Amino acid sequence: MKKKILCVLAACLSFGIVGCLPGNDPSNVNILPIDVIDEPSTTEPDIDVEPDIDVDIDDNTVIEEPEAKEPQWSVLKASYYYDGRLASQEEFDNKGHKTVNRQFDENGELLCWTDFEYNDEGVQTGETAYYSDNSVNSIVTFVYDKFGKYVASQYTSYDSNGDVAGNNLVTYDADEGIVWVENYYQDDLTGSYVVSFNDIGKSMSEVYMDENGTETNRYTYDYYDDGTLKSYVEEGYESCIMEYDEKGNITFESYADADGNTYVQREYVNTYNDDGTWWTISSVYDGNGDFTGNTEVHYNEKDLPTEYISYDADGTIGIRTVTTYDDEDNVLTYDEFGADGYKITWTEYSVEQDKGTRIWTTFRENGSIETTFKYYIYGNNYLTEYYTDNVLTNYADMEYDENGNMTKYTYCDGDDNVLFWDEYEYQFIVID
Repeated sequence: MKKKILCVLAACLSFGIVGCLPGNDPSNVNILPIDVIDEPSTTEPDIDVEPDIDVDIDDNTVIEEPEAKEPQWSVLKASYYYDGRLASQEEFDNKGHKTVNRQFDENGELLCWTDFEYNDEGVQTGETAYYSDNSVNSIVTFVYDKFGKYVASQYTSYDSNGDVAGNNLVTYDADEGIVWVENYYQDDLTGSYVVSFNDIGKSMSEVYMDENGTETNRYTYDYYDDGTLKSYVEEGYESCIMEYDEKGNITFESYADADGNTYVQREYVNTYNDDGTWWTISSVYDGNGDFTGNTEVHYNEKDLPTEYISYDADGTIGIRTVTTYDDEDNVLTYDEFGADGYKITWTEYSVEQDKGTRIWTTFRENGSIETTFKYYIYGNNYLTEYYTDNVLTNYADMEYDENGNMTKYTYCDGDDNVLFWDEYEYQFIVID
């Protein structure tokens, strides 16, 4: 079977060295300059696989069809500083999972890198970080319960001499639903915690202790039969009780201090319409039971908020906002009104069909333009521009190939100075 899988990755707006994240031996990395990045091939490779069983043509033995290797995409992302220095490299598999991250210093020399491991279901199982000399920096293994929920991370970190700098010990009893974690710096215990879970994997209690085994914090949780949180207690600090309606939306919550004295309560009245829209009014009371105000929130059929109104105890409107969306749930307009109903700020949406441009403009109370966001489409590419007081402050240029895969992301200031850019290289490979 031949199957083409395209992987489209969103560009990352952040850049620079943010820490050692684990990878393969970087010596084999081929860093391509901007002007020689090839577009990914669209030609599917021929996959020839010989049968596992060799029989005579007259034999009745059935020839087993081998499992074909599926062609897949792999992606290399390279991020550069404004002056062309390489900042980082990331590799992704065809499912968008990051498999390698490499970080480079100000001279473009490898600083560290990280390998990321996943199971067959695509769940991350661990990661290993390396120093630039290929020695191990840290090893992390993720622990999951029988429901696939993350419960803890077991790690060991090493200094540049290869000696253990810190680690923890994770003991997990899946049958009893208990995880015990002890944290160490070198050989010294620095603290520990124990978490217990109920039969559906919900946390029932969390107990934290210092290096002497003295309890420092304790949390306990209770749930309704459907698994919704009913209450929690943070001993020595506060507690909370919650109630919900049949749709799972909250109808009541009450908070009390360490001595059990209630200091705030909220009551919610939820109203549901036949078209799927709904709205709620929440009333707030202080510790004496006195009404202090309420809020009213309206939602569309996709549970996106369309209107928000806050009232004080006298019923006077404090603020009101109105939001509209397009068919893809992007915000089209956003209006904010003051107590007297006048607009404080508002956002208008417009389209220049001939240019394929969408424009969002935010205005101040006096009608002057505060910010403008423009979104252009040209060919396979996109351009976004940001204006403040009608002055271009930043823009981002996104380039794509004919398959819709991003090949380059460039971020500049208003004077056309490149602040950083990312490059993407796609490879069509057959994974054994």
